[in-house]
Amino acid sequence: MIPLVVEWRHLAVEGETCERCSGTGANVRAAVAAMGSVLALRGIALELRETELPPGEIAHSNEVLIDGVPIETLLRGEVAASACPSCADLVGAPCNCRTVKVGEEEFEELPESLIAAAIMTAADRHRAGDDRTHQTGSRENGDGGCGCSSGSDGSCCR
Repeated sequence: MIPLVVEWRHLAVEGETCERCSGTGANVRAAVAAMGSVLALRGIALELRETELPPGEIAHSNEVLIDGVPIETLLRGEVAASACPSCADLVGAPCNCRTVKVGEEEFEELPESLIAAAIMTAADRHRAGDDRTHQTGSRENGDGGCGCSSGSDGSCCR
């Protein structure tokens, strides 16, 4: 089986996360469970990873990556931000948290259907041999990029 990694990144303060991220986490788990059997028939094994982030990395909280690619990239969406009172309670200061905009709709809590669609897009790329699936958003080099000399917008030079 070919692995396909779904990573959910979220703020964690003393084991707690915000309401927005908590909802996304439940939806990620549900999407991975629902899509696991479908993709297993195609020879792809879904693997779920959870990455807890400290307050200093709040800009990456509520982020879902599939084989290192943010779902907004897979779905031709974009990242935005909005005030998150729940995170503010956790960090002790007002803050904005990541949202994802796809089409005209902006999501604070990423819905299961959006995550499932991104998983299918990544699986299709994976099977087609599109190496971009593995190039963007990797934490391997520590900066969230693929390590190439271009692509400061989250895209890759390859």
